[in-house]
Amino acid sequence: MTTRNLDRTAPALALLLLAGCHAVGAGEDTVSIEMKAEMSAPSFLTEQTVQVRLTLENRAANVVSVPNPLLNDLTPEYIVTDPHGKQTAVTNSATHIKIEDMHDPEAPPSVERMDLPPRGRWSELIPLDPMLPLNEPGPYRLQVAYTADKDRLLSPAMEFRIMQANVTAFAVTAQGPDARGARLSTTWAHGTGSEIALADAVRLGGLWGKDAGGKLYSSVVYRGVGAPAGQIAVPAMYGDRGMDFVNWVVWEQDGKVQAQRTEAGEAKGAAELVYAGAPKAVRLIHAPVMDRQHNLRVFLVEADGQSARLMRIDLARSGATPARVAYRVPLPAAPVATQAVHFRENGQDHTLIFCLTADGGGMAISAVADGPSPKLIPVVRLENEHPLPGNSLAAYTREDGRTYVAAAMGPAKSAAIHVAMVEVKSSGVFERGPAVHSIGLGENAALAWSFLAAGADGPHLLWRDDQGRLSYASEKTPPV
Repeated sequence: MTTRNLDRTAPALALLLLAGCHAVGAGEDTVSIEMKAEMSAPSFLTEQTVQVRLTLENRAANVVSVPNPLLNDLTPEYIVTDPHGKQTAVTNSATHIKIEDMHDPEAPPSVERMDLPPRGRWSELIPLDPMLPLNEPGPYRLQVAYTADKDRLLSPAMEFRIMQANVTAFAVTAQGPDARGARLSTTWAHGTGSEIALADAVRLGGLWGKDAGGKLYSSVVYRGVGAPAGQIAVPAMYGDRGMDFVNWVVWEQDGKVQAQRTEAGEAKGAAELVYAGAPKAVRLIHAPVMDRQHNLRVFLVEADGQSARLMRIDLARSGATPARVAYRVPLPAAPVATQAVHFRENGQDHTLIFCLTADGGGMAISAVADGPSPKLIPVVRLENEHPLPGNSLAAYTREDGRTYVAAAMGPAKSAAIHVAMVEVKSSGVFERGPAVHSIGLGENAALAWSFLAAGADGPHLLWRDDQGRLSYASEKTPPV
């Protein structure tokens, strides 16, 4: 299957419903409310949030008070039929709980209401995954029931399909911390060989997994044709709410690197060419750096079999000027994993780019300090260790200014992996370590490709198996 339907508008399934609502300032007059319910798309990927658009319109000449669909615990009801014919009904107040059993006398449900002005409309996209079990591929049916005072208004049944995602590349960024707490942002690509889709996905609370209340809240920010994206990189953001709104997604496809600017999770403008170095082997370094003016610095490694170089390419937010190569730093060998970390120290911005190389006797970490005179600095060597497949290197800076680099080690098929954490100075020079952490992956987990992220709460690992499915585990969270 392809994802060409992801941005196609689903046919509207609407019903004009007459409801006996209370008209503010108009006694008990009967007023008309039009309710529309439509799926945001006819099909969704297993890692994509399923959304329904609910619209209420006041067709009367009076102001009407109605239950608030976002804040009212009793209405709407979302009634879904899964591929096996099982029906589940929930509201905002409960997950997988039958409507008639959800009332808790010690915690009265919210009955928030809102006023609709004459001819006024209310319309919102409602994510269903936090409330309903929507993980299995197959056909589904949804009905929305909205209770306006004494009238229960039921929409027609809407059909949609969930398709298994074929994840070809992904990247995890440990965001924050900020006023909302630490969080993980995961960006991934779905590919079929003829079409690709990039989705930007954020999970609040610093926890990824279906046990955290559904899937990732993802939106497709780029669609194109050709070979699936092989690598993805997304800038990290550190507590600036404006930078949370504007971001970039960078990806590699057939040796060509492109960047797409996003605003509020949606594509803004056309994708821009960053690098076209084929047939050289290109490794995209996560994470790029976005400054406070939203200009982008992309780091990558190009190798031609004889030599390898670390590059920095600058891209202006305006797109008025083409991408510019800032520098190239020679490397002793092509790295098997890379990671960049950006932080502020004593009022100054710093960026460290780490490279992990491996040979028969172990693996070594080195660093390049971004600046006018960049050079390679050895950090630490880990004897008799072997990196995981994928991007098994991570870095982060704590609030106290200490910077750490982490490397994941172990066989590609294992019940657990080890992560070595090393503290470095802002210059990239080794400070202390390594301290070894362990992450349980479950029985005989098979890692076709993995991505290591690290934050103040320790290391996190996201991996793809040979079926294209994503799983997650951390030091404190069981694998999901």
